[in-house]
Amino acid sequence: MGVVFKAQHLQLVDTYGALKVLYGADLTSAARKRFEREAQIAARLGSERVAKPLGMGTFDEDGHPWNLYEFVAGQSLGQRLKSTGPC
Repeated sequence: MGVVFKAQHLQLVDTYGALKVLYGADLTSAARKRFEREAQIAARLGSERVAKPLGMGTFDEDGHPWNLYEFVAGQSLGQRLKSTGPC
């Protein structure tokens, strides 16, 4: 399962990103490859409708992978659907 955090750069004032981390049961080889491919495909799309990937890597002793995307302020999809309903 993945989780997304709003992350602040410690040296660059007022600079934020969306940090997506893969953890738990999803640390299989196939899940790691899908997670990596997600950022690679988003980078190739280059669309204003897709958050731009800024970096990827692993951290901690278990090698949990992370992808960093540009932070886009606004409503989540769930919030949007609650307020407007499906199209």
